[in-house]
Amino acid sequence: MLQRMAWSALAALSLAAPLACLPSLPASASGPTAPDLESLDRGLYEASGAVAPRHPVTGRPVFNVVPEGLEIRLARDFWAQYEKEARERGAAVDPRGPRLSRIRSLFTELTAVAHRPQLPWEAHLVEDAAPNAFTAGGGLVVVLSGLFDSGMVEDDDPESLAAVLAHEVAHVALLHPPTRVTWLGVGGVVSPGAKDPYYRAAYTLEQEAEADRLSVLYLALAGIDPLSAARLWSRVAERFEESPGRAGYLHDHPVNAERVWITREAARKVAPYRKRGRNPNARAILADNVLYPRAPEAAYRPGDGVARAATAMIDSFRLHQRASRSRDARRAAASAQAQVRVIGTWDGSGPDGGPGLVLDVWNGADRVVDGLSMSLGYWSRGALVYLEDCHAEVLIAPRSTRTVRCTRQGVEADRIEPRVTEVSWR
Repeated sequence: MLQRMAWSALAALSLAAPLACLPSLPASASGPTAPDLESLDRGLYEASGAVAPRHPVTGRPVFNVVPEGLEIRLARDFWAQYEKEARERGAAVDPRGPRLSRIRSLFTELTAVAHRPQLPWEAHLVEDAAPNAFTAGGGLVVVLSGLFDSGMVEDDDPESLAAVLAHEVAHVALLHPPTRVTWLGVGGVVSPGAKDPYYRAAYTLEQEAEADRLSVLYLALAGIDPLSAARLWSRVAERFEESPGRAGYLHDHPVNAERVWITREAARKVAPYRKRGRNPNARAILADNVLYPRAPEAAYRPGDGVARAATAMIDSFRLHQRASRSRDARRAAASAQAQVRVIGTWDGSGPDGGPGLVLDVWNGADRVVDGLSMSLGYWSRGALVYLEDCHAEVLIAPRSTRTVRCTRQGVEADRIEPRVTEVSWR
């Protein structure tokens, strides 16, 4: 809570900073002169650097009111408070042993091939039952012992630990802590809808998916199997039996099956970057790779001031639009799933007479359903291997059940998990 208050105050104060960078207009004996448009544009270019600096990963301007020095200081302040509270409750902080040694060894290898090498990177281990790791930005990453104790990461499986660490390093490299606070804090003033919990979950979910993809690149560049991330999430999905339906629509991380999908696809693309040990061309690859190609840096040209500010605003607005659409879809799906659900599934004939799935759908609402859409997840050995949509025009009376038929794909699967995603009402 204290950290969120500090970030919000910082964001509000930082908005005023760019105004001081704008050039004053020259005056003459006869009074004020007409504005020099190029001088204004150059001033805007310099001013926009305070709120729209170049993104360290993409090279594009990004809406961020938190300078790097302040990001580092706030992260260190957060760690000092977090460590103090942990010790006060009797939790061990950075206990010596193989776990801490392994964390820091892998962390060093990953940060050596990551963006933002100038940061004072540091990793800590804290005794806590929660199976989690997190970052406060500024190069700080904290691993909780519950990550091991829960079985999410095995002590003899360094690649799974590397996948977790790479994910947190990617959050820092992508500026997620400061940009998230910038948009949800400052952007929340401009767009009150940003305070909606479905919106916040959608916004955070997109950042989590970005970090999942970039983490796989870091694994490959460090000489670690990039598929280790997909294997980690496959094991977690199987062990914890997490699914989109059980995760709920306020979840702010990709559910584990989706993470398998994301990281497996990214691993396929970055596989050529993996060498024995650290890739000697890592820095060049960071600037030009198949996942996040970096926009080239160029000297100022007339018009760049407007262009940089506009690019940052447009990118932020596009993210806002995606989050808003996801917010609306999540809210609608949550409402639909609360009233209409699949209560039985078995093999049978499909709508075209071929192999299909037969589903019993219950309508618990007081209105008539006249159509619905479902997502069918095909699972094999704990991993999502195929995902498809099924649309049905069917009338389901209030508080009654109807049979719906969907086409069965020729995919080997241990189970098929249906989920109602959209309902139309009469």
